[in-house]
Amino acid sequence: MPDQLQVRLVTPERILVDTTADAVDLPSRSGYLEVLFGHAPLLAELGAGEVRLHGGHAGEQRYNVNGQRITVAMAVVKVAASTAS
Repeated sequence: MPDQLQVRLVTPERILVDTTADAVDLPSRSGYLEVLFGHAPLLAELGAGEVRLHGGHAGEQRYNVNGQRITVAMAVVKVAASTAS
């Protein structure tokens, strides 16, 4: 779909998620944030908590993550986590 985000969640060991979503909720060091299609470019520190993917190719998904970074650019959300499950 043209108005969806491409979401990639990676850890040092593996690529955990590579899918599309309508929205993504992410834990940053300063609190949760939500990314929608058309979001401004962003670089933030990933906090500990739950990444939630809404809609998209695989439907609703949740992952527990901890630490590293979040980048958003050109409708692509990249989450680099120290740990994720």
